[in-house]
Amino acid sequence: MKGTRRFKVKRLKHIALLPTLVTLGNIVCGFAAIVLAARSMVDASKGLAHDASAHFQLAAWMVIVGMVFDALDGRVARMTGSASKFGAELDSLCDVVTFGIVPAFLAYVTMDACGGLVPRGVGIAICAVYAAAAAARLARFNVETTLDEESHMSFRGLPSPAAAGVVVSLVLLRANLADTRLADWVVIALPFAVLAVGIAMITNLRYLHLVNKLLRGRHRFARLAEVVLVALIVALHKEVALALGFCGYALSGPVLWLFRKPQAAQLTAVLEKKPSQAPE
Repeated sequence: MKGTRRFKVKRLKHIALLPTLVTLGNIVCGFAAIVLAARSMVDASKGLAHDASAHFQLAAWMVIVGMVFDALDGRVARMTGSASKFGAELDSLCDVVTFGIVPAFLAYVTMDACGGLVPRGVGIAICAVYAAAAAARLARFNVETTLDEESHMSFRGLPSPAAAGVVVSLVLLRANLADTRLADWVVIALPFAVLAVGIAMITNLRYLHLVNKLLRGRHRFARLAEVVLVALIVALHKEVALALGFCGYALSGPVLWLFRKPQAAQLTAVLEKKPSQAPE
Protein backbone atom coordinates (compact mmCIF):
# COMPACT_ATOMS: atom_id res chain seq x y z
CA MET A 1 0.00 0.00 0.00
CA LYS A 2 1.40 3.37 -1.04
CA GLY A 3 2.51 5.64 1.76
CA THR A 4 2.82 2.81 4.29
CA ARG A 5 5.99 3.07 6.38
CA ARG A 6 7.85 -0.01 7.48
CA PHE A 7 9.80 -0.07 10.71
CA LYS A 8 12.84 -2.26 11.04
CA VAL A 9 12.60 -4.59 14.03
CA LYS A 10 15.82 -4.88 15.98
CA ARG A 11 16.10 -8.35 17.51
CA LEU A 12 18.05 -9.10 20.67
CA LYS A 13 20.91 -11.51 20.19
CA HIS A 14 20.88 -12.68 23.78
CA ILE A 15 19.46 -11.80 27.20
CA ALA A 16 21.67 -11.97 30.30
CA LEU A 17 19.98 -14.50 32.57
CA LEU A 18 21.25 -13.59 36.06
CA PRO A 19 20.53 -9.83 36.11
CA THR A 20 17.21 -10.45 34.34
CA LEU A 21 16.13 -12.90 37.04
CA VAL A 22 17.09 -10.38 39.73
CA THR A 23 15.07 -7.69 37.96
CA LEU A 24 12.05 -9.99 37.60
CA GLY A 25 12.27 -10.68 41.33
CA ASN A 26 11.22 -7.05 41.72
CA ILE A 27 7.96 -7.39 39.79
CA VAL A 28 7.21 -10.73 41.47
CA CYS A 29 7.37 -8.84 44.78
CA GLY A 30 4.97 -6.26 43.38
CA PHE A 31 2.54 -8.96 42.27
CA ALA A 32 2.82 -10.67 45.67
CA ALA A 33 2.02 -7.34 47.35
CA ILE A 34 -1.17 -6.99 45.29
CA VAL A 35 -2.21 -10.58 46.12
CA LEU A 36 -1.58 -10.03 49.84
CA ALA A 37 -3.47 -6.73 49.83
CA ALA A 38 -6.43 -8.41 48.12
CA ARG A 39 -6.24 -11.22 50.67
CA SER A 40 -6.35 -8.68 53.50
CA MET A 41 -9.50 -7.12 52.05
CA VAL A 42 -11.16 -10.55 51.91
CA ASP A 43 -10.14 -11.17 55.52
CA ALA A 44 -11.57 -7.81 56.56
CA SER A 45 -14.89 -8.59 54.87
CA LYS A 46 -15.06 -11.80 56.93
CA GLY A 47 -14.34 -9.97 60.17
CA LEU A 48 -10.83 -11.42 60.52
CA ALA A 49 -9.19 -8.17 61.61
CA HIS A 50 -5.91 -9.73 62.80
CA ASP A 51 -5.39 -11.69 59.58
CA ALA A 52 -6.34 -8.66 57.49
CA SER A 53 -3.75 -6.50 59.24
CA ALA A 54 -1.05 -9.18 58.96
CA HIS A 55 -1.61 -9.69 55.23
CA PHE A 56 -1.73 -5.94 54.57
CA GLN A 57 1.55 -5.38 56.39
CA LEU A 58 3.13 -8.25 54.45
CA ALA A 59 2.02 -6.52 51.26
CA ALA A 60 3.89 -3.38 52.33
CA TRP A 61 6.97 -5.43 53.24
CA MET A 62 6.98 -7.00 49.78
CA VAL A 63 7.59 -3.53 48.35
CA ILE A 64 10.63 -3.25 50.63
CA VAL A 65 11.88 -6.65 49.42
CA GLY A 66 11.36 -5.45 45.85
CA MET A 67 13.75 -2.59 46.62
CA VAL A 68 16.47 -5.11 47.44
CA PHE A 69 16.11 -6.72 44.01
CA ASP A 70 16.03 -3.27 42.39
CA ALA A 71 19.21 -2.22 44.19
CA LEU A 72 21.06 -5.37 43.10
CA ASP A 73 20.06 -5.89 39.47
CA GLY A 74 22.05 -3.04 37.96
CA ARG A 75 25.16 -3.86 39.98
CA VAL A 76 24.90 -7.55 39.03
CA ALA A 77 24.61 -6.55 35.36
CA ARG A 78 27.68 -4.31 35.54
CA MET A 79 29.71 -6.87 37.52
CA THR A 80 28.96 -9.55 34.92
CA GLY A 81 29.52 -7.18 32.00
CA SER A 82 25.96 -7.69 30.80
CA ALA A 83 24.45 -4.22 31.26
CA SER A 84 22.08 -3.56 28.37
CA LYS A 85 19.27 -1.30 27.22
CA PHE A 86 16.92 -4.27 27.54
CA GLY A 87 17.80 -4.55 31.23
CA ALA A 88 17.21 -0.84 31.80
CA GLU A 89 13.80 -0.97 30.08
CA LEU A 90 12.76 -4.11 31.97
CA ASP A 91 13.87 -2.56 35.25
CA SER A 92 11.65 0.48 34.72
CA LEU A 93 8.66 -1.65 33.71
CA CYS A 94 9.02 -3.61 36.95
CA ASP A 95 9.46 -0.39 38.94
CA VAL A 96 6.20 1.03 37.59
CA VAL A 97 4.34 -1.87 39.17
CA THR A 98 6.21 -2.32 42.46
CA PHE A 99 7.01 1.33 43.20
CA GLY A 100 4.24 3.08 41.30
CA ILE A 101 0.97 1.14 41.29
CA VAL A 102 1.38 -0.91 44.49
CA PRO A 103 2.25 1.97 46.89
CA ALA A 104 -0.57 4.08 45.45
CA PHE A 105 -3.00 1.21 46.02
CA LEU A 106 -1.78 0.54 49.57
CA ALA A 107 -2.01 4.23 50.43
CA TYR A 108 -5.54 4.47 49.04
CA VAL A 109 -6.72 1.40 50.98
CA THR A 110 -5.18 2.80 54.18
CA MET A 111 -6.87 6.17 53.75
CA ASP A 112 -10.20 4.65 52.74
CA ALA A 113 -10.29 2.23 55.67
CA CYS A 114 -9.83 4.88 58.36
CA GLY A 115 -13.30 6.19 58.96
CA GLY A 116 -13.41 9.17 56.63
CA LEU A 117 -10.29 10.92 57.93
CA VAL A 118 -9.42 11.50 54.27
CA PRO A 119 -12.27 12.08 51.76
CA ARG A 120 -12.44 9.19 49.30
CA GLY A 121 -12.27 11.39 46.21
CA VAL A 122 -9.21 13.19 47.55
CA GLY A 123 -7.49 9.88 48.28
CA ILE A 124 -8.20 8.54 44.79
CA ALA A 125 -6.98 11.73 43.08
CA ILE A 126 -3.76 11.95 45.08
CA CYS A 127 -2.90 8.28 44.60
CA ALA A 128 -3.59 8.61 40.86
CA VAL A 129 -1.22 11.59 40.70
CA TYR A 130 1.44 9.53 42.49
CA ALA A 131 1.08 6.57 40.09
CA ALA A 132 1.20 8.84 37.03
CA ALA A 133 4.24 10.70 38.39
CA ALA A 134 6.06 7.41 39.00
CA ALA A 135 5.45 6.34 35.39
CA ALA A 136 6.64 9.72 34.06
CA ARG A 137 9.69 9.64 36.34
CA LEU A 138 10.73 6.20 35.08
CA ALA A 139 10.16 7.13 31.43
CA ARG A 140 12.38 10.18 31.87
CA PHE A 141 15.03 8.05 33.55
CA ASN A 142 15.07 5.64 30.60
CA VAL A 143 15.53 8.48 28.13
CA GLU A 144 18.28 10.25 30.10
CA THR A 145 20.31 7.40 31.59
CA THR A 146 23.31 5.65 30.08
CA LEU A 147 24.79 2.26 30.90
CA ASP A 148 28.05 3.53 32.44
CA GLU A 149 28.43 3.58 36.23
CA GLU A 150 29.23 7.30 36.38
CA SER A 151 25.68 8.15 35.33
CA HIS A 152 24.33 6.15 38.26
CA MET A 153 25.90 8.20 41.08
CA SER A 154 22.93 10.55 41.45
CA PHE A 155 19.33 10.96 40.34
CA ARG A 156 17.36 13.85 38.88
CA GLY A 157 14.12 13.75 40.80
CA LEU A 158 13.30 11.50 43.74
CA PRO A 159 13.85 7.85 42.70
CA SER A 160 10.63 5.83 42.56
CA PRO A 161 11.86 3.21 45.10
CA ALA A 162 12.53 5.98 47.63
CA ALA A 163 9.10 7.52 46.99
CA ALA A 164 7.53 4.10 47.47
CA GLY A 165 9.58 3.71 50.65
CA VAL A 166 8.07 6.87 52.11
CA VAL A 167 4.55 5.66 51.35
CA VAL A 168 4.83 2.06 52.57
CA SER A 169 6.86 3.02 55.66
CA LEU A 170 4.06 5.36 56.74
CA VAL A 171 1.52 2.62 56.02
CA LEU A 172 3.52 0.23 58.22
CA LEU A 173 4.00 2.87 60.92
CA ARG A 174 0.28 3.53 61.10
CA ALA A 175 -0.50 -0.20 61.32
CA ASN A 176 1.87 -0.69 64.26
CA LEU A 177 1.12 2.35 66.41
CA ALA A 178 -0.62 1.41 69.65
CA ASP A 179 -1.85 4.98 70.19
CA THR A 180 -4.91 5.40 67.97
CA ARG A 181 -4.59 9.19 68.00
CA LEU A 182 -1.06 9.01 66.62
CA ALA A 183 -2.21 6.45 64.06
CA ASP A 184 -4.95 8.85 62.94
CA TRP A 185 -2.40 11.65 62.56
CA VAL A 186 -0.29 9.40 60.33
CA VAL A 187 -3.35 8.77 58.15
CA ILE A 188 -4.05 12.51 57.94
CA ALA A 189 -0.42 13.15 56.96
CA LEU A 190 -0.36 10.30 54.43
CA PRO A 191 -2.09 12.09 51.48
CA PHE A 192 0.24 15.07 51.87
CA ALA A 193 3.26 12.76 51.89
CA VAL A 194 2.01 10.81 48.85
CA LEU A 195 1.43 14.02 46.90
CA ALA A 196 4.78 15.50 47.97
CA VAL A 197 6.87 12.49 46.92
CA GLY A 198 4.85 12.19 43.71
CA ILE A 199 5.78 15.76 42.79
CA ALA A 200 9.39 15.23 43.96
CA MET A 201 9.78 12.38 41.48
CA ILE A 202 9.25 14.67 38.49
CA THR A 203 11.29 17.65 39.73
CA ASN A 204 14.92 18.43 38.90
CA LEU A 205 16.06 18.01 42.51
CA ARG A 206 19.28 16.02 42.84
CA TYR A 207 19.44 12.89 45.00
CA LEU A 208 22.48 10.75 45.76
CA HIS A 209 22.50 7.10 44.67
CA LEU A 210 23.27 5.72 48.13
CA VAL A 211 23.83 2.09 47.12
CA ASN A 212 26.39 2.93 44.44
CA LYS A 213 28.06 5.51 46.68
CA LEU A 214 28.47 2.96 49.47
CA LEU A 215 29.75 0.13 47.29
CA ARG A 216 32.08 2.18 45.11
CA GLY A 217 35.79 2.80 45.61
CA ARG A 218 37.94 1.98 48.60
CA HIS A 219 36.90 1.08 52.14
CA ARG A 220 34.02 -1.02 50.83
CA PHE A 221 34.23 -3.32 53.86
CA ALA A 222 33.87 -0.38 56.26
CA ARG A 223 30.92 0.91 54.30
CA LEU A 224 29.37 -2.54 54.24
CA ALA A 225 29.76 -2.68 58.03
CA GLU A 226 27.90 0.63 58.25
CA VAL A 227 25.09 -0.82 56.15
CA VAL A 228 24.90 -3.87 58.44
CA LEU A 229 24.76 -1.59 61.50
CA VAL A 230 21.93 0.42 60.00
CA ALA A 231 20.14 -2.83 59.11
CA LEU A 232 20.39 -3.95 62.75
CA ILE A 233 18.91 -0.66 63.95
CA VAL A 234 16.08 -1.06 61.45
CA ALA A 235 15.52 -4.64 62.65
CA LEU A 236 15.16 -3.44 66.25
CA HIS A 237 12.86 -0.50 65.48
CA LYS A 238 11.57 -1.42 62.05
CA GLU A 239 8.63 0.83 61.37
CA VAL A 240 9.96 4.01 63.00
CA ALA A 241 13.46 3.59 61.50
CA LEU A 242 12.09 3.00 58.00
CA ALA A 243 9.77 6.01 58.16
CA LEU A 244 12.54 8.30 59.44
CA GLY A 245 15.07 6.96 56.93
CA PHE A 246 12.90 7.24 53.84
CA CYS A 247 11.41 10.60 54.81
CA GLY A 248 14.90 11.91 55.58
CA TYR A 249 16.16 10.83 52.16
CA ALA A 250 13.14 12.40 50.44
CA LEU A 251 13.89 15.68 52.24
CA SER A 252 17.59 15.55 51.33
CA GLY A 253 16.87 16.76 47.80
CA PRO A 254 15.22 20.06 48.82
CA VAL A 255 17.80 20.55 51.61
CA LEU A 256 20.73 20.10 49.20
CA TRP A 257 19.06 22.47 46.75
CA LEU A 258 18.69 25.13 49.46
CA PHE A 259 22.36 24.81 50.40
CA ARG A 260 23.57 24.87 46.81
CA LYS A 261 21.41 27.83 45.78
CA PRO A 262 23.41 30.43 47.82
CA GLN A 263 26.67 28.93 46.53
CA ALA A 264 25.45 29.20 42.94
CA ALA A 265 24.36 32.80 43.56
CA GLN A 266 27.79 33.67 45.00
CA LEU A 267 29.53 32.12 42.00
CA THR A 268 27.31 34.07 39.61
CA ALA A 269 28.04 37.31 41.49
CA VAL A 270 31.79 36.69 41.28
CA LEU A 271 31.59 36.01 37.56
CA GLU A 272 29.55 39.17 36.98
CA LYS A 273 32.06 41.32 38.89
CA LYS A 274 35.00 39.90 36.97
CA PRO A 275 35.90 42.40 34.21
CA SER A 276 35.47 41.05 30.74
CA GLN A 277 38.52 41.10 28.52
CA ALA A 278 38.02 42.97 25.28
CA PRO A 279 39.57 41.43 22.18
CA GLU A 280 42.85 43.00 21.12
